Amino acid sequence: EVVRDNSLTESVDAQIDKTVTTTSRFDTRGNAIDQETKTYVLNSAKEEKLATVRETHNVDINNRGDASSQEIKTYQTDDNGENLEIVSYQVFTNRRYDSDHNVLNQMVFTYDNDSTTKLLLDVQEIRSIGYHSSGVALKQIIATYSDAAKSEIVDVKVIVNDDISSSGNVGVSVVTKY
Repeated sequence: EVVRDNSLTESVDAQIDKTVTTTSRFDTRGNAIDQETKTYVLNSAKEEKLATVRETHNVDINNRGDASSQEIKTYQTDDNGENLEIVSYQVFTNRRYDSDHNVLNQMVFTYDNDSTTKLLLDVQEIRSIGYHSSGVALKQIIATYSDAAKSEIVDVKVIVNDDISSSGNVGVSVVTKY
């Protein structure tokens, strides 16, 4: 459970959100196969309401604990924290990791849902160059395409992160879009 506050003082008034991750299935080496992450926010009456649910399925986990691919379904609720509706389905192909288990080369297919009639929204090729000790990428190059063949480029972004704290908070992030 992780609770984020907008103040150094923990209180209901300072709470931004709460995230709870539950792992329901492990492989024989103890690596997580299936996880569910629920995020709660406070409504105007300061009551916690479910906002999003993310289901992650890790596939082909190697002996180092790195998954070759991941499938992530994201659901959102209505303003009352009810009626979950799928808003995206992503398939990640993790092509290369460094010795610290950071992904260096990744492809992401994003769809509107996980049905047989799903609509491809975009494809991203992500290259990460260098990592801070907290696990935050120092630089990323992200090419976004509109089709699975990657023949129609939408844009390219270069993200440079700086002033990174030991907990992974990024003080300065410069995004250059081409």
